[in-house]
Formats: sequence, C-alpha cells, structure tokens
Amino acid sequence: MKCLNSYILLVLGLSTFLKNNVTAEPLRNCSLINLEKFILYIYDLSYGLKMADYRSVADLETKTVRQFLADLQGTQQYSAFSSQAAWVKVTSQNEEGEPFSNVSLDTPLCEVIDASRNGNSTQVQYVLYVGKYSISLQNLTKRFMKGLIYDKQTSFFKLGALSPITLDKNFQPKQLFPANMIYLTQRKIASTNASNTFEFKNFLAVISSIIIPKQSEKYLNDIIMGYGVVSLMNVKSELLIDENQIELNSDFRDKLYEAANKNNLTNVERAMEIIEVLNNFGWYVTNHFVLGGRFDVSVKLIKKRNSAVSQYEILKTIEMKIDNQWRGNNTQFTKKENVTTTLDGAKDMQSYKDNLDDQQKWKIISLKNTIPSCKFLFKNDAHLMGEIRRLIITHAHLPNIKKLQPNVNMVQYVNDLWSKYIKPF
Repeated sequence: MKCLNSYILLVLGLSTFLKNNVTAEPLRNCSLINLEKFILYIYDLSYGLKMADYRSVADLETKTVRQFLADLQGTQQYSAFSSQAAWVKVTSQNEEGEPFSNVSLDTPLCEVIDASRNGNSTQVQYVLYVGKYSISLQNLTKRFMKGLIYDKQTSFFKLGALSPITLDKNFQPKQLFPANMIYLTQRKIASTNASNTFEFKNFLAVISSIIIPKQSEKYLNDIIMGYGVVSLMNVKSELLIDENQIELNSDFRDKLYEAANKNNLTNVERAMEIIEVLNNFGWYVTNHFVLGGRFDVSVKLIKKRNSAVSQYEILKTIEMKIDNQWRGNNTQFTKKENVTTTLDGAKDMQSYKDNLDDQQKWKIISLKNTIPSCKFLFKNDAHLMGEIRRLIITHAHLPNIKKLQPNVNMVQYVNDLWSKYIKPF
C-alpha cells in the first residue's frame, strides 16, 4: 500500500506540472520509488523505438532531461534515440485532443517519467517519451483559427484570443511545403516616439506576437525615426483551408446581433458597439498561412545628417551576424541589438534551434491570404450584414468612430463585401 501511495503521489505531481505548464523546482519524485533499481522504458516517438534498462534512483534524481539524454547518446545501444525533445503523456487529452504534452529539456528528469499500470496488472511501468511527436494536421490548424487583430503599437496583425469562425467537422487542411524553408528578411517600422526608451521596451515586448509583413516600398529608404527588425525565418509547414469548410462562429454572430439590435442605444452607439465586437473577434481571419519560428534582432533607427552609415548597412550587418550564428560561428550582438524569438523559451540562437521542431511552439510567421470575417455572414445572415453596412456607412466619418479602428477603411470594407455579394442584374 505504501508503494502504491507513492506511485499515486508521483502521478499527481505530474498532473500538477501539466496544469501549470511551467518548469517546476525539482520535486525529487524519483525518491518516491521504493526500489533501488527499477526498469525504465525509453520510447522514441519519432521512430517507434523502445528499449528497457535497469536504472538506479540515486543516479536519476539529480539529473535534468537534457543531461540524461546526453548520457544516452554516449552509449551504443541508445545512439539512435532522439535527444531533441521530451514529452509527458497526459491522462486526459489536452484542448487540442493530443495525448502528449511537450516539456523543457531542462525539466528535472523525475518530473517527466510516466508512471502507469500495465493493463489490469498491479505492476507499475515507468516510461520516458522522447523524440518528435507529430500533432495531427486538423489539431494543428485549429490552434490558429483565431481572429486577426491589430497591434496598437505597430498596426501589424497578431492572432487574437477569440475566433469569429469555426471549421466544418470533416475539414481537411492541405499541407504545402515551400521551396524557401530558411531565409532572412528585414523590416523598418516608422515611429514618432522611437527615441523613448520606454516605448522601445514596449516594442520588444510585443514583437514576438506580431506577424511582420514584407518590407513596404515606402520604407526602402532611411526613415526619420523608428525600429529596424532583421528576422531569420524558419518555415516548418504551410497550411491551406478550403474557404467552403469555414463556418461563422455562433458567438461572434450573436454578439453582432446584440450590438445591432440594442433599442436603447442611438445609431451612433450601435455602430460603436459593432466596431468593438469586430475589434475583439478580428476584422479578418486567415485560411492560408505559414508556420514555424522567427528569430528577430531589433534596433532603434534614427536618421542623422551626414551619417557615414546608412540604415540599410546597419541592418545588413545584423543579417550577417544572424547568418553566422545560424551556421555555428561565434558572432556576438551588441547591447543595442536586441534578440527576441517567437518560440517560447528560446532566448538565443542555440535555444531557438533546440525548440524549432516542437510543433506546440510554432507560430504564424507569414500570411498568404486573409479573409474579412464578416464575409461569412452572407451564408445565413445577409440581413445582419446589411444593417452593419448601413450603420458604418452612415457614421464612419465621425471622429469618435474613426478612432475606434484607425487601421481599417471601414466604409470600403463593408462596400467591397456587399458589392461581391449583390450581383448586378
């Protein structure tokens, strides 16, 4: 019974770790195993390899996953096993419907070993899952079916928390593989307050969440003031969803109906309510996007008279440094060159490389197509779209309406949708 209670405590510890989704302090869970030696099964999800070996509790309880996998690589029988990722098997499927949750390689090993009974047996089996686990295309796609909202500081898109759409239960995304899988880009972002240190810190705080578009032609020459961002783009997948498999989210539709039909409000107030709903759910969605990881180096750019170095040269120098680091050369960035990445937990080039194959950390790094969210109203709620159009056309010119969403030409937005829906006789 004492041994069984120990196993239960171990499983509870793993459940708490998964719930918090953070790397906890070492809990010495291996010390709860009342055996000097036990059989540890190591299962490589990449290739289906499985091996068992006797292990000492005392040898394992002070090691991280990274240290343990490094030791395995040094032995002949385990040399084929992956050392790039580790997973915890979850007892109830996560929100994506997947049975595994990825963990940091710096997690204490004892917190990652899965302890479960083998069938109806009372015997407990200890398993460490390593390697590359592939999330299904459907579940991978669902994660990014959120509305595209505008970042206030840069006016670029980022993925919102809410979704104006849902997908048909039988949808099948198409996976594409672009020819250019790794490449460098640079982007200048104009700002009226870039010299302010506080503003630059705010910019660095959001840069990883935004989707940086291609360089605009108007920024090819030096800008008066702003930021320069050089990015290493590592493409992992490109997904395309048939537009016919996209449906309107009922919650989004209900919020719009509620805003449009509030009889206690004036028309101006109803227009403002509708705009706020669109701001929250997203004016646009994407059905064609590129997933992967982005490594950014950002600097302040201020145009100076008679400067011997152009902004192009500044960014080109950063490009060379990024390329050198990617190739393994020991090149350092200056204090003014700030590194951020889109991969959670990656703070430098090495940790960026270590996390690139973790599908759970992939983000949208490029948009191939965007669709106005309101387009899907025409399937069953065209009359609601007509009311939204009327309110926006009538009141969009008012200053207090314009300032609610300065990034969208709202009249053009509703008119373009309406003209495509209403076919001339």
